[in-house]
Amino acid sequence: MRNWIVLGLVFGMCLTCVGRVEAKKRVVKKKGNASEEVTKKEDSSVTNIALNKPVTASSVESEKTEPVGAVDGNLSTRWASKRTDPQWIRIDLGSVCNIKKVVLNWEAAYGKSYEIQVSNNDADWTTIYTKTDGTGGKEEISLSGKGRYIRMFGTARGTKFGYSLWEFEVYK
Repeated sequence: MRNWIVLGLVFGMCLTCVGRVEAKKRVVKKKGNASEEVTKKEDSSVTNIALNKPVTASSVESEKTEPVGAVDGNLSTRWASKRTDPQWIRIDLGSVCNIKKVVLNWEAAYGKSYEIQVSNNDADWTTIYTKTDGTGGKEEISLSGKGRYIRMFGTARGTKFGYSLWEFEVYK
C-alpha cells in the first residue's frame, strides 16, 4: 500500500448578524492508515457580511455599473453613480449587526466627502463616520455602529465623475 498524504479542508459556516459567526475549519491529515483531525474556529472579523447582500443606490451610471457590482467580491465589477451630489449606495445586511469596520475600494472616481450611516428601518439614518478629505484608493475604516442597513452617503465627489466603488465591505 502506498503512503498517501491527504489534506482535506471542509468549511461549515452559519452566518447571522444577531448571533456569532460560527465558522469551523476541519483539517484531516492522513498518512497510510493513520489519520488526525483538527477543528479550528474561524475569526468572524474576517468575514465580509455585505458579500452578496441586497443592495440599492441613488443612481447608476449605466447598466454595466449596477450596485450589485460593489458587493459581489469581484474586483472587476463596480457600482458607479451619476455625476451629481449627493449619491448613496445602501446594503441590507438582513438583520441588525454590530459593525466595526468598513472597507471602501474606490475606482478612480472617489468620494472626497462622505458619511457611513446605519439604520434599523431604512428610513432613519445615524452617521457613524464622516470623511471630508478622501483621496480614493482602498480605505479601511475602523468605526462602531449597529444597524440592519448600512450606506455610503456621498456629499462631495473627488473628480468630475460620479462615485464609483469596486467593493463596499462590512465587518463585525
